[in-house]
Amino acid sequence: MADPAARPRDRVLRREFVAELDAQAVAKVEQEVDRLFELPLEEFIAARNELARLLKKEGNATAAEEVKQLSKPNVAAWTINQLSRQQKDAVRVLLEAAAKLRKAQEQALQSGGSGEAPRQAQAEERQAIRELTQQAKQILGGRHVLPAERYSTESL
Repeated sequence: MADPAARPRDRVLRREFVAELDAQAVAKVEQEVDRLFELPLEEFIAARNELARLLKKEGNATAAEEVKQLSKPNVAAWTINQLSRQQKDAVRVLLEAAAKLRKAQEQALQSGGSGEAPRQAQAEERQAIRELTQQAKQILGGRHVLPAERYSTESL
């Protein structure tokens, strides 16, 4: 099994916490934390607090304290998280388009060639962004979004 401290979730759960638990306990807490970020945004705090309460009740005060310290994501972060969970193919298309654009730009710079390949790659990237932006708007639904958050989600 991979080292639990090397998992991406380690950015959410501190290394000291991960070191205190066995791999199975870490996996369980990580799974529950991951579930928190799947929830509708307005349910995050109550679910986080309930998870912390349950962990404390199970005798895992360290895990309970770590979970209690998790911040509610802002609307833009939550939306991108939802996109990455619900629109995996569209996110993959965007990442591939970005890589293609980067490669086209590097080749154009190295060869002094025309800008046609970068323009085409940029158009593909922009299309992928437009599609994800539409999906983000659907995910947000009628949710009230502050102007700064609106800008963040409109410029995915």
